Order: sequence, then structure tokens, then C-alpha cells
Amino acid sequence: MPTTPAVTSLLARLARLRARIRGLSLLGGLGRLVLWAAVLLTASFLADWLLDLPIGVRRFVRLGLLDRPVELDFLPWVGAALVAGLAFLATWRRDLGVAGVFAFLLGGIAGVLAWVAARHLVRPLRRRLSDETLALSIEERHRRLNDRLAASLDFDRELGAPSRGESAQMMTRVVEEAETEARALSFAHVASARRALGHVGLGAAAAMVLALLLLAMPATAALWARRSLLLEEVRWPQQTTLVAVVRGEGGSERVADPAQPFVAALGQSLTIQARAQGKVPAEVEILDQPLTGGGRPLGHRMRAVRAQEGLFEHEFRDVRGDFHFFVRGGDDRDDGPLYTVVVRIPPKVTALRTELTFPPYLALPVRRFDGGAVTVPEGTRVAVSFESDVPLARAEAVVAEAPSALTRTGATYGFAFEATKSLRYRLRLVTEDGRENDAGLDTYEITVEPDTPAKPEWVWPRAPVEATPKGRVPLFAQTVDDHGVASLRLEAQLLGGETVSVPLEARTPESAAGANDRPYGSTSILSYVPLELSSLKDKDGKPAAAPARVQVRLVATDTKGQEGAGPWASVDVIQPDELERAFAGRRAAIKSELVGVRDDVKAVRDLAAGLGSAGTEAAGDAERQSLRDVQFRQGKAGGDADRAVRTLASLFNAFVYARMGAQVPNEHVLGLFDRRHRAAFSRAAAAAAGAPRGDGAGDGGESLDADADVYPWSLYREVGAARRERRLFDTGALDKLIAVLDTGVEVVDGLVPAAQAAAAEAARTGAAPEVRAYVAAADRLLAGIESALSAMAEWQNFAELTLFLRRLIEEQEALDGQIKGLKKGSSR
Repeated sequence: MPTTPAVTSLLARLARLRARIRGLSLLGGLGRLVLWAAVLLTASFLADWLLDLPIGVRRFVRLGLLDRPVELDFLPWVGAALVAGLAFLATWRRDLGVAGVFAFLLGGIAGVLAWVAARHLVRPLRRRLSDETLALSIEERHRRLNDRLAASLDFDRELGAPSRGESAQMMTRVVEEAETEARALSFAHVASARRALGHVGLGAAAAMVLALLLLAMPATAALWARRSLLLEEVRWPQQTTLVAVVRGEGGSERVADPAQPFVAALGQSLTIQARAQGKVPAEVEILDQPLTGGGRPLGHRMRAVRAQEGLFEHEFRDVRGDFHFFVRGGDDRDDGPLYTVVVRIPPKVTALRTELTFPPYLALPVRRFDGGAVTVPEGTRVAVSFESDVPLARAEAVVAEAPSALTRTGATYGFAFEATKSLRYRLRLVTEDGRENDAGLDTYEITVEPDTPAKPEWVWPRAPVEATPKGRVPLFAQTVDDHGVASLRLEAQLLGGETVSVPLEARTPESAAGANDRPYGSTSILSYVPLELSSLKDKDGKPAAAPARVQVRLVATDTKGQEGAGPWASVDVIQPDELERAFAGRRAAIKSELVGVRDDVKAVRDLAAGLGSAGTEAAGDAERQSLRDVQFRQGKAGGDADRAVRTLASLFNAFVYARMGAQVPNEHVLGLFDRRHRAAFSRAAAAAAGAPRGDGAGDGGESLDADADVYPWSLYREVGAARRERRLFDTGALDKLIAVLDTGVEVVDGLVPAAQAAAAEAARTGAAPEVRAYVAAADRLLAGIESALSAMAEWQNFAELTLFLRRLIEEQEALDGQIKGLKKGSSR
């Protein structure tokens, strides 16, 4: 009990201060509670509205672990709740802010609000506010009291029950002075209402925002309350609805019925299209799941269809089994509607047949065969027919990316087109249940070979040749065409003169003298034409006179009527003496080459003779290396000899074709040449007999063709044999030339191959007998070369004598002309 009225007044004022502090604490706590409640409810509303929270999340937000999650069993749930509760109590006792997190885990929004109420309502109200504490708070604010307010409370108790022996008058006076001084002070200012009012204002503002938000969208707010507060299984109104659609060929579109499955062909692709109704989302995914076996759905991003707003598509490739699928996007996050895809075996093309009607100029019968990929001549009419292994709702044919009209006879479909260029066509089959065939498998290639003009090519000559005005030029050619050569002609012209055109006759069973080796109509024809230069006339109608140039070519016409001209071949017409002077230089070169060959063979022969003189049956590594060197050098010498004798043969050909020898033996050699060329430069006998093309006999090239040797060694052996048997007799330069050629051919076509074979055998075995055999072959080769050199010496001497005599005759003719001119002058 107070001892004085002053203390009674002071305690009453302190009691009013205590009541004010508690009131402000209650007001601030309520403001904070409203603030937290408004913020949490607003966040819950926005999160559920914007994110469409699942029922489990909404349940946890409302009451946390206290509302047992469906995913947790009983024991794990109890353990989690105990852990969260203990953590909350531990942090609550220390008044830590993290206690709010554990309160949310334990009780959701309700737990957080309970924590706020306990911290800012219950705890402040339960706090003990003693008179001394209040007095110290007042003195803290009013420093001039100088602890007299707290001392007066202490002195009041001492006056009631003295224990310290202090003066009662002094204590009474201190109490009265403190009461008098405190009377002029405002205790209410010690407990400021600003902070509490601030919390009330924030809570009111948050509550107002929540109220405005809910009032602005009452239907949405009511649905949120049902979903998040009452936890009802209701859905937000969707802005986007995704459905699978089926589009027709004309652009028509219908929503797919989930009860009607999509049908896919086994191993083929299936394209699913989905339409976004309402707000079009940025991304759409399709999720598929096997029809049997379960498993989690597999998601695929769908592609937006260009120029089709709100339409998306995805291609399932190589479909192998039945499956379900559904579509998600935007706020359409459910697993429905659920569509089904069933796989069926695709229809197959059967009895595919092709009929080819060739262009009339080919004169070929209609051809029929099974299959669709063909190679045809240009202008062929292609007719295709096919069937299917199952009944069809629709069949299409696309030729060169353009639809082709189909005809139908029973179960057989057909179409036709003219093949003017290479193309592809594909067949599309659609069954009643929507299955389609594999267009990739049923696509066929039509390769069109254009009919190009016939192409004549020279086999010989392939370079300009020289001839005399009375000479003959042998012409060898091969003409090739896609389908058949109809005619050939030889065009020859003397520069400055008219072009002479001579049709070439085909060889027939009745006459083997034709220029061509087979009848016309063949795809490849070989031609041999001996051109007489004296038959060509200049612009004045006179025969070619040196110097001049003649050009010849072949012109071919194919069965289509197209003409193709071969390259021009040039023939330089020169005087016989010019050709003879050219012979002189080439004779010297040939002789020098043969002398070099003789020296090389002799050196190789001496080397081999030294290796074979030892008489051993086996040679060491050094000897074997030397024998391989012998083989190489012998081969080189043989090649040099072959080139020299071929040059000699070309001189002989030029001499004969230029008709520079005596007339009778020269014509006899020309006859041998002509008979040989007509017999050899042709195909098999069946071709000469007129075998039809395409049977293998007329076009197969079974015997000599354009790649064969026009002047083989056997031809010169035949000329040499005619000379030795006196069937060919001459006493002039032709005889000397044939003698040289005869020995030269024996060297390169007999002795050289024998020596090369012996050298190869010696190098292979290394035995002395084989080495000695090579030495003997080399001796025979040297003897042959010596014979050829001797014959060349006689030919050269005879030729030089002939040139000397010819020069004397020319000088005598010139003198005779001068004398005749002088006589005419004197007579006048």
C-alpha cells in the first residue's frame, strides 16, 4: 500500500502508462497479423491463379505438414512433422526470425499466422511491466528527474517498512519533490503510438489490396477460395484448349474424336496436328505413351505450322506399335483428351507392269516386263499398270511431281505418259481405314537416254599425212550411234575446189567389197575406204597438183534422221621428189637407230657371256642382279628396234601408197594391202552376213575393231613371202625396200621376242644353261640386225644412185629445153 498521497498519484499514472503500452502492443500486433495474413493470402491467390497449383501444393500451403500430404506415408509424415515442430520450438524460444519458416513447414499459412500472433500479440501481452521498469523508462526519456522517480518508489516501500535507518523526513521530502516534478511531465509520450499505427496502416493497406483484388475478380476469388481454402477439386477456367484435328485435302478441318483412333502404317511416319483454341501458347508439346506396358509419357515439342495461326504438328517417324497421346500447352496442362494411335500393315503395290511403245523410227516392237524402273529412248510411251493387295479407297499416281489421271479396270489401275526426259513417278495407295503405302518404296525412276547424232571417228589417219598426186590414202573409221546408223558418206574436198560426197556401201553376203563391215541399222560400223587422190578435182576440174591439201571426213545419218559429222582429216599433196628427199633423212635416222640397237645388244650379250662362262648351275646375288640388268637392257634394245622398224614400215607404206615403185609390183602390194584390210578390219562373219543388231553378233565386236593394229607385222610378212616366192617381182627400189623390211620384221617379230624371253628365263633361274641360251639368242639377233643393216646399205646405195640419175635426167631435160628455145629463136 502507498504510504503517501504523492506515491498513490504516481502509481496511478504509472498504471495508466502500463495500460497504454499494452494497448499499443495489441494494436501493433493486430496490424502485423493483418499484414501477414493479407500478404500470404494474396501470394496464395496469385500463385494459384497464375501457376494453377496442384492439389498437393495447395494443401501444403494451407496447413503444411499438419494436413498430411497424400504422397507421404504415416510414419514419414509423423517424423517430418516432429522435426519441423522441434525446429520451430527451438527457434521460437530464441525469438529467431527463421522460426517463421519452420512454422510454415509445420502448419502452412495457418502456422505462419499462429507464429505471428504468438510473437506479436501473446508474447507482448504476457510481458511483466513493473513500476520500477516503467519509472526507469520515464527517467530515460526525462533525464532531469535524475533517478528521483525510481528512488521515490523505493523510499515509499522503506517508509512502510523501515530497514535501513535512513531519515524519514528526507525520504518523504524526496517523494514529494519527485511527485511534484513528475506531475508536470507527460508519461504517455514514453510509449509512442507511431510504430503501432505504422503496422496498423500497413496491415490496412495490405488488407485493402487483397480486398480490391478479390472484389475485382469475384468469380476468380470464389474459385480460389474453393480451390485453396476449401481444397475442392475444381479447375480454373482455361484460356487455352488444345485438341487434335484432322485436316482434309481441301483445307477443311475437324476436331478429332478421341473415341476414333488414328491409323498409322507399320514402319511409316504419322503426322499429328493440334489446334490451340483460345489463347495461342508459345510452345506446345505432345506426350505419347505405349498402349500396353505403362511407363511415363515421353514429351516432344510440336512445330508451329507456317501461315496457320494456332496450328501445330509433330511427325512420329517409323511407327512400330500402338500408343496413346495427349497435348499440353499454355494453361492446358491436363492429360486429356487422350487419343489413340493403332498401327496397321500398309497396303502394297502388286502386279506392277510396264509397257514400252518405242518411237516409230526405231522400228522396235512393243516391250512388256514386270517392274517400274526402266531405261528408255527419248520419246518412248510408258504405260504402267498395278494392283493392290487390299481394297483401296483411293489411288494416285504422281509423274514428275504432277498428278496423272488413272484408269481402272476391275482391281487394276493404269496410267501412261511420254518419256521425254528422265523423271520419277510414285504411287499412293489409301485404304478405307486410312492406311497409306510407303511412298518412298513405291517411287520408280524412268531414265531417258536422248538420241544423239551418230559420231564418226577416224581410226587412221589420226594426224596429217603426205601423199603424191597419184597416190592412194587408206581411210579407216568407226561410227557409233545410240540406236542405229542409217547411212554414211565420205566427203572430200581439195582446198578451193568442190566437195565430193561419196555414199559408202554396206557389205552384204553377195558383195564383200563394200566400204562398211556390216549392213546399215547397226549401232557400230567400221569403214575402210581407199581414197584415190587423182579422183579429186579442183575448181577448174583438174586433178590435184602439188602442193595442195585435201580434207576428208565422214558424215553419218542415224535412224532418227539426225546427221553427225566427224572431224576433218588432212592429206598434204607433195611432189614425189620431195617425198624421196624426206625418205633420205629418215633412212639415215633408221640406220643410226639400228646401229645403236646392235651396239646395245652386243654389250648386253658380252656381259651375259661373261656371267655364263663360269659353268655353275646357280648364281649368287651379284650375278642375279647382273642378269636382271641384262633383262632390262635387252628389253630396252628390243623397244628401240621395234620403233626403228615401225618407222621403216611407215616409209614402205608411204612409198607404196605414193606409187613411187614400178607399176605392176606396186599395184600388187596395194592389192595385198587392200585384201588384208577388207578381211581384217571388220567384225565377225555373222556381222558381215547381215546379223540383226541387238543379238550379240552384230554389235559385240567379237573380232578386230577400231582398237586393232591397222598395219600388223603379219601384213609385212605376207609381202616378204610374196617377194621370196617370186609372186612379187621387182628390180628397182621397191625390191630393195621390201628386202630391208623383210629382215627388219624378222628382227622385231621373231628374234627380239626370242632374245627377251631367253633373258627373262636367265634372270629368273640364274643357271648357266639359261644364260648360254640367251647368249645364243643374242647372237642370232645380232646376225639379224647385221642382215638388216646390209640390206639398208644396198637400198641406200640404190636410192642414192637413183637420185643421182634422176638429177642427171632433170639436168638433161633442162638443157634440151634450152636448146629447143635457142632453135626457135634462130629460125625466126
